[in-house]
Amino acid sequence: MGQLISAGGTNPYIHDRLDYIVVGIYMFHMRVFFALSGAVFYLRFRQGAYRGGITFLQKKAQRLIVPFLLVTTFYVLPLKAVAGYWAGDANILRDILLGQYLLLGNSHLWFLIVMFFAFVILSACVFGSACARTWLCAPHALRVELSVMAILFALLFVDGAAYRLVTDILHVNVGNWQNCLWYAYAIGWGVLWMMIGILLERLRQRFAGVSLPMAVPAVLFLVMLAAFCVIYAYETHCVAPDSPLVDELLRTVLAVLGVSLCFSFGIWLSRTRAAGCRLIQVLSRDSMGIYLYSDPWNYVILALFASCFGIMGFGVPKLSVLLVSTRFVVTLAVGWGITLLLRRFSRVL
Repeated sequence: MGQLISAGGTNPYIHDRLDYIVVGIYMFHMRVFFALSGAVFYLRFRQGAYRGGITFLQKKAQRLIVPFLLVTTFYVLPLKAVAGYWAGDANILRDILLGQYLLLGNSHLWFLIVMFFAFVILSACVFGSACARTWLCAPHALRVELSVMAILFALLFVDGAAYRLVTDILHVNVGNWQNCLWYAYAIGWGVLWMMIGILLERLRQRFAGVSLPMAVPAVLFLVMLAAFCVIYAYETHCVAPDSPLVDELLRTVLAVLGVSLCFSFGIWLSRTRAAGCRLIQVLSRDSMGIYLYSDPWNYVILALFASCFGIMGFGVPKLSVLLVSTRFVVTLAVGWGITLLLRRFSRVL
């Protein structure tokens, strides 16, 4: 949905109806991904899957850096070039290097690089500190877990507030290629959400043996969902534009609530018959590939739409609905198809 929001163009018929939902999803969607990565890291660490920091980072480089370079070079760049992404650009090579490889432009693969460096910091803390390893292997203590969660929440707010202070109050242009502020913010953000994922997994294990009526988790989920909706509505309509720190605090609360909602829903889903649904299993397996290979086609579709209907076509309600539907179906089908083809090709090799 986030990729589709720009399809509304200047037409409020589409844009206004999707934007409110999409921004709400963007409050937590990538944070869930990093938190899940932290949870999986914790599970694998407890299982003894990681023999050392160097081996661990080598595997992460193969899973994160190599796909980033290959997909960017041989897939994203050609599709963007076909779509005229750099049409009229006076220095295409510079913009490709800075924008697509150094992440100072519009690249949907930014999270791969940020996640790798977040894992570098996380592995240095875990494999380089006996205290950290002891905590990860220690029995679950609810008071300790909640205390660490409160500290991480405060650090998340400080990380986001510092970034907003520079960009919204001091008005420093962080998009400049000489500025490393974005990298520091994003990598610190990634590490903190991985740590929250570790804590959520420890809390899940802490209460795994507790027998509760099905109504109790449902009520807790609905309470968190209601809190998210109320706070999001307040943050959207009541917080003044000149109050970035208040806005950042509410966004941090919304992010934690959103991630907690996703974790709790996933835990509930895993305990139902729906967990064995073929569609859910396939989506879980192929979601990464779908995201990697679907997004660049948006540029091609938008370029074709503009060439057929002109810029004014984005403001026509029926054409906007057609564009949104086409982008969703085509990008999903192409991304999924390429994922399946590559999986079959890898099996042959």
